[in-house]
Amino acid sequence: MEICNPGCFAPCAIIAAPTSARRGTVADRGWKRPFDNPIPLPGGRQLITLLDAGIYINELPKADQQLDEWQTAIGCLIGAAEGRDFLMHAQIGMLRALNRNVIRERLVDK
Repeated sequence: MEICNPGCFAPCAIIAAPTSARRGTVADRGWKRPFDNPIPLPGGRQLITLLDAGIYINELPKADQQLDEWQTAIGCLIGAAEGRDFLMHAQIGMLRALNRNVIRERLVDK
């Protein structure tokens, strides 16, 4: 078994040939980029891509779109679509905006 370097005991990884995802095709950039996990919506729908999330926000009433949580989500979506921000930030922004009215209960061990 080959070792990566003298201080590491893990076997060396086999480097695969570049795939389209590694080369950065249009599908994994821009607004068609899918979230790592679909975002569930009330009513059973899901947001699969950044575009789905953008359309969802655009369909909200204008007063809701102006809320800080939705403005943050919009900024994160645009950043992820343009490659300036992480996809996870966009997903977290959407989840926080969707759950802005959810009251969190803290479990206390007794």
